[in-house]
Amino acid sequence: MRGGQGGMGWLRAAFAAAGLVVAQAAVAQVTFYAREGLVGRAYAVHGAAPNLPATELLDRAGSMSVRGGRWQVCTEPWYRGYCVALTPGDYRSPAQMGLPARVGSAREIEWHM
Repeated sequence: MRGGQGGMGWLRAAFAAAGLVVAQAAVAQVTFYAREGLVGRAYAVHGAAPNLPATELLDRAGSMSVRGGRWQVCTEPWYRGYCVALTPGDYRSPAQMGLPARVGSAREIEWHM
């Protein structure tokens, strides 16, 4: 037996690595705001938002805050229109996101390095 772990050290390391992956997935979040400047009614999303709710955001989001993950945001619902990929940070207007109009849909995407 090595180090008193009975050969189970690799198992503990595997569980620790799996826990990190789950923790990273849990923190992937974006909050949309109805108006530019991160103001107005807010709507938090932890996964996909193919059609941002009109009742919450006055039809489309004017700004957003990304708190984990990498997100694809598009000007139209169902990931249509003009789309860009955003990393964590605050985006106070569509122009700061690189979009010509307000956000209509968003989803988390994988990192490609």
